[in-house]
Parts: sequence; structure tokens; C-alpha cells
Amino acid sequence: PLANFEVQVTLAGVQSGENVAGELVDVNGTVVDVVNPTTSNPFILTAPNSGRYLVNAGYKKPSR
Repeated sequence: PLANFEVQVTLAGVQSGENVAGELVDVNGTVVDVVNPTTSNPFILTAPNSGRYLVNAGYKKPSR
């Protein structure tokens, strides 16, 4: 199980070894955690406390 406030993000359609990135954004639009870049898929983002967050994630350097 994940620790408190951790979110596991899995990107579909990503081939092994490709760079991805993600960020966790709070309700005020503040980025509270970043994974940038990583070849790990899934990866973990951690919130500072409980609440509602938006996850933005995708290719680090999109070529499409």
C-alpha cells in the first residue's frame, strides 16, 4: 500500500525507457509536487496534506 497522501500515476501507451513527467496541483493552482523527468512508469506524486488535487502527466518532451 501507498503511504499517506501518495498517488501512483500510470501513463498508458508509454513504451519502456521513455521520459515522462508529472505534477500534482492543488485547488489554488499551486504545483505541490513534481516528478520531472523519469523513465519510471508508474511513478509516485505526494500531496502535502489531504484534499483535492489535479494530476498533470505525460511525455517529458512530446514529439507528437
